[in-house]
Amino acid sequence: MSISEITMLLFYGSSLVFLLSFFVYAFSSKVERKEDAKKEEKEERSAIVEERVYVKPLIRKEDVIYNALVVYPELEDYLFYKGAKAIKNPIVKKAFTKKTTFSSLAKALGKEEDEFVNEINEFLSRKLN
Repeated sequence: MSISEITMLLFYGSSLVFLLSFFVYAFSSKVERKEDAKKEEKEERSAIVEERVYVKPLIRKEDVIYNALVVYPELEDYLFYKGAKAIKNPIVKKAFTKKTTFSSLAKALGKEEDEFVNEINEFLSRKLN
């Protein structure tokens, strides 16, 4: 092999390496742009989901306590603090909360229904924000 052939091989080889590295760079930057776009889309989705989390319906006096405890488990401690001591007993809790509304609980505790429900909603609003 002559020196001119070796030079030509090196030249074409280096040109080929340059082209390959260019395509790898172009492809990788395209992949990175796609990944960035996916990240941005994911962040937008999570922002929408976070907004939806805080749009939970608040408690009404006609609501059954059991359903509210499923959505807001922290409400159990608050109701215990407000005077519903039986709510900590699992057996009584299951039987009691599936049939009892917040209206009847307020009456049993000797509180005005609307005021009691408003206090619960204020508590939940503070917990959610």
